[in-house]
Amino acid sequence: MISYKYKTRGNRGLFDEQETYQKLSDIGNPLDKISKVIDFEMFREFLEA
Repeated sequence: MISYKYKTRGNRGLFDEQETYQKLSDIGNPLDKISKVIDFEMFREFLEA
């Protein structure tokens, strides 16, 4: 089993967000799979309004 530690407090570093996304992808982020099926760009206009 892969064990990851995420920062829960303190300032976020320059690459913290990128590392978080990579760790989520490594463990099977469901949004990666969903984004291959659903074009989320079609919601952009509605969300920005």
